[in-house]
Amino acid sequence: MEALEALESKLVDGQIVVERVVPKLAKLFFCKKGQPSSLATMRYREILKNLGPV
Repeated sequence: MEALEALESKLVDGQIVVERVVPKLAKLFFCKKGQPSSLATMRYREILKNLGPV
């Protein structure tokens, strides 16, 4: 839960923003450093949904 709270504190306008990029992934559209990632945000919301009420 601490990890989720830390991640939540870094949300920008409710979206996950890429902080670090593995060099081999840098060219992929969802791995642009400093940019919101819709795929990461969707996964984050899926995790929250699966956790249920906390």
